Amino acid sequence: MSAATFVRVLVLSGGERLPTLFDGATRQPIFDPLVYVTTRLRGRAANTVHQHVVAISGLLAFCSERCIQLADRVRSGRLLALHELDGLVGAIGTSKSTGKSKSQQRGLSRVTWANRLRAIRTYLSWLTTRRLQQLAHEGADYGRYQVDREQFLAEFYARLPSVKVKASSKSGLKPREREQLLAAVDPSHSANPWTRNRVRARNGLMLKLFYELGVRRGELLALCLEDFNARESRLSIVRRPDNPKDPRRRQPVVKTEERVLQLSPEAAAEFLRYVLRERAPLVRGRHGFVFVETRGGAPLSASGLDKVFSQLRTVKGLPQDLTSHTLRHDWNDRFSDTADEKRIPSGDEARLRKYLQGWRWDGSAQRYNRRHIVKRANEALLDMQAQVIGRVSPDEN
Repeated sequence: MSAATFVRVLVLSGGERLPTLFDGATRQPIFDPLVYVTTRLRGRAANTVHQHVVAISGLLAFCSERCIQLADRVRSGRLLALHELDGLVGAIGTSKSTGKSKSQQRGLSRVTWANRLRAIRTYLSWLTTRRLQQLAHEGADYGRYQVDREQFLAEFYARLPSVKVKASSKSGLKPREREQLLAAVDPSHSANPWTRNRVRARNGLMLKLFYELGVRRGELLALCLEDFNARESRLSIVRRPDNPKDPRRRQPVVKTEERVLQLSPEAAAEFLRYVLRERAPLVRGRHGFVFVETRGGAPLSASGLDKVFSQLRTVKGLPQDLTSHTLRHDWNDRFSDTADEKRIPSGDEARLRKYLQGWRWDGSAQRYNRRHIVKRANEALLDMQAQVIGRVSPDEN
């Protein structure tokens, strides 16, 4: 993203989050992207809108570097020459990931590269459609403009990177890594990377919920006190989009379906202990969000949770790419093992997995089921091979 622009999330009176592109010099919203967001993207998830705005920022940065007056090009219909279009595609692909420290920054993945280019193409399509509507009233150059526009959009589409969707090869933790994780989150264990008791209590509970329930990070950060049923040891995952009570500009949201999850007696007791002993003195009734900063008591942000995992990855024996999503994969691996042990039919396994993970469609559950089937099939294949080898006598070699 260019230093000449920056993205700020505006929180409207009703709680809606509206990512907006600002001019770095004037500190004011840039007009065309603002109109585009409010008329075409408003109502979508804030994170989706944010990605579109970041893509538009990349387009404006490219135009600024090449001294391209985009407004004049749109007005004339001579958008980008082919060599400029090729330059834009390359520039977007070699830009850096946003929202990370310099040490963490890297080039875009192919999927992100393609998504940003699609967002830019859609934005340029909107700009030129608006110009076409003006020309229709003026009655001049409409036909020529439309032909040039369609040709440009076709050339742009032809340059979009192809993205092959692969079956997920990610998996959870190895047995030894699971042992190390559970030791590291134990407040009394020497492997625990945190020193302050309040931090240990909060982080231990968060990681226990990730491990035992397989929840998403947004679901955990959005938890409110009212979602916990202490009598029945249950935790509700509730959708609260555009929550006006959430002071965080980047509101953590529940992307999946609402559901009620059973907590283990240990996790329920730990939850209650954290809320009463550690959280209450910090918050003093100011808000209802469960997980808070240990200094000040504000609701914990996504960057605060990232810091927790960054510190956790310093523990010897844990994967260097450990994230909350790793624990979600691990939960699914363990659920598959449990389904095998209890001889749950595959159809029932998929339905149970779908509910517990909050998926709206069967494909996500089936993907994990297929991966487990592949694992079991290859284990059976290895057993067959071992039996064949065992029948071969030394004299036959």
